[in-house]
Amino acid sequence: MPALEQFHIVYKLDDIWHEHGFPKGAGATELFELFPYDVQRFLFHEEIHLDDEDGQSECQELPNSDHLLEGFNVAKKGSLWGWKPTKFDLTPYPEFSRD
Repeated sequence: MPALEQFHIVYKLDDIWHEHGFPKGAGATELFELFPYDVQRFLFHEEIHLDDEDGQSECQELPNSDHLLEGFNVAKKGSLWGWKPTKFDLTPYPEFSRD
């Protein structure tokens, strides 16, 4: 494919890839270079990974796909997140009263 300009490995954010089974929408899959902000908010709201030392998790880092991309001589290559965005129904925490 001499005209190929980009080649990306897409990792889907759903129950196949991620053990948390993020909800997904019904629309088209969107591609993200960084872990989607809405999913980060969902993780925080559901208190997922808050027991990790720094409150973060490696699950927010794209897997290294260099071994899969060897031999592709293109200008841009790498990994992307793929997700069908959906609106998360995040219930606000009740206000803390100071009595």
